Amino acid sequence: MSHSKLAIFRATATAAVLTLMLAMPIRSAPSAPDLDGDGIPNIVDPDIDNDGIPNALDDNVDGGVAKSGPFAGKYIGDHLNNDNPAEKDIDGDSLADDSLAEHDIDGDGKTNDDSIELDIDGDGRADDAASEKDIDGDGRNDDDLNEDDIDGDGYDNDDPTEMDIDGDGRHNGEVDEIDTDGDGVNDDMDDDSDGDGVSNADDDDDNNDGVEDDDDGSPDRPGEQKLTNQLARTGAAPVNATAKAQIHLRSTGSAKFEVEVEHFAPGSYDLIVGGISRGTIVIEAGESDGQIEFDTVPSGSGEILLDFNPAGQTLSILIGAIEHFNGQAPTPGAAEQSWESSLARSPAAPNNAEGKLKYSLSSGGSASLTIELQNLVAGVYDVKVAGVIRGQVTMVLHSNEVQGQLKFIPSPNDPDEALLDFDAAHQPVVIEKNGVTYLSGISPGPP
Repeated sequence: MSHSKLAIFRATATAAVLTLMLAMPIRSAPSAPDLDGDGIPNIVDPDIDNDGIPNALDDNVDGGVAKSGPFAGKYIGDHLNNDNPAEKDIDGDSLADDSLAEHDIDGDGKTNDDSIELDIDGDGRADDAASEKDIDGDGRNDDDLNEDDIDGDGYDNDDPTEMDIDGDGRHNGEVDEIDTDGDGVNDDMDDDSDGDGVSNADDDDDNNDGVEDDDDGSPDRPGEQKLTNQLARTGAAPVNATAKAQIHLRSTGSAKFEVEVEHFAPGSYDLIVGGISRGTIVIEAGESDGQIEFDTVPSGSGEILLDFNPAGQTLSILIGAIEHFNGQAPTPGAAEQSWESSLARSPAAPNNAEGKLKYSLSSGGSASLTIELQNLVAGVYDVKVAGVIRGQVTMVLHSNEVQGQLKFIPSPNDPDEALLDFDAAHQPVVIEKNGVTYLSGISPGPP
């Protein structure tokens, strides 16, 4: 074929291809759902069905009679109300309500985990209302064993970073959060307070606030006791070392016994219970804390079968023949006793400032004095007991309220703890700063 003929052939072929392409239907790229055809995708449309009711107030976000636009006067969308179990995509954005990618279930512009989002599924019932049984509107009730994410924010109920399980704006463990999982049953009557599928009896952190129940004062359940005794340090232990023994009697009839140590040197320490060696507490190199756990129903890694009764038994922690701590295991039945009193405001204190004192005696007889303060101006305040400055409270902003706490105990360890080496019962207590008194009162104690 000559060059001229080849050129003519190529030109003819190219023209044919162009003609064929022009004749083919043009397919546009997929677009985001836009129910009412107003050019605003459902995912950002404040009134998805154009029925004149904003999404935040609409009982059926993606279904109604359009007021204007291409479908004016016509019913568009579905007939499923937001609280209908069959409604799996409340805002019609093609993201299922239980999808991890769905951050605004009811399409009201407030994300599911926003502190001002008080009705996550837009069904007209507040998330913390007793009548709200399905907070995220995914068709699974909040107390359903298969409901792993009650507020639909993408964090499982038992996730350590999930600080507001029911999405009501109150963090787990806050004083005014009385229904952690939002199932309509108050925590003090709920067998599974945080809705993580683990009963309180077997859950070390009932309200999932990140603090174990033994350390945050969570209430015991009926028939349940958690008892703690601090052990005494001998001259061989480091000066800042601490040790405590705990017995947890669960309402199911099972029991747990554990000994925890802190600020110990690395090594293997024998635990002697009632004169019998029961196990070893191992502190790894580079570490300083350790524990040994016994359970009548061992489950976690490292738990040892509790086949003896530790209650009231003498305890000793040794390394070789050198004793570091000794004491006694708690005795069930001798539950902790506590007494409370309030502090009075001085003219220098804000009108809403409050202070509370709590004096406690453990089952083993050890005492503690806890001071809780609210609504003082942020800063550091001296705590004076019987005319002597015994410690300081740092007031900081927490959950829209300035709070501070100081606890006097025999073996302090945390920044908000101080050594109790004085008589703390029935003593004058003054909270002051730069010599100015803000709160004052008398500490409570046994009658």
